Amino acid sequence: MAAVCKRTETRATSPARRLNALVVDDDEQIQRMLRRVFGQCKYDVDIAETCQAALGKAVAGIYDLALVDVNLSDGNGLDLIEPIRKFSPQIEIISMTGDNPRAIEAKARKHKVAYHLIKPIDFQELISVLTHISRRLQQSPFPSSLPTVTGA
Repeated sequence: MAAVCKRTETRATSPARRLNALVVDDDEQIQRMLRRVFGQCKYDVDIAETCQAALGKAVAGIYDLALVDVNLSDGNGLDLIEPIRKFSPQIEIISMTGDNPRAIEAKARKHKVAYHLIKPIDFQELISVLTHISRRLQQSPFPSSLPTVTGA
């Protein structure tokens, strides 16, 4: 896994900035695996187990990418996409599910999801997707974080 990300990193023409990712999944084992994959691909990762927690994190931070499980204990992950985009307008969204992938994929496309992954996740496919998104975001003129304004 790490070798794939490292090869990509050496091809970059300018120093790569760390990207911020929000992973929304309620399975602890998947969370651990995703944290490891994202970390090796130079993403800083926040984990949310529920829709409610994901919205709280979206309000508190700016994200470059969100990986959202469709089926969560407190709702549909696709319903998170528009609220998250209010706080991180340039965010790339990846959805994932193990349930009826064709029907879910059609709904995900309506929400302008960049990629839709099928569980169980093929981690080589995920690394490829992360690498592609990372390259695109590194070339983007939009910053991953905005300055904080204080005072009234």
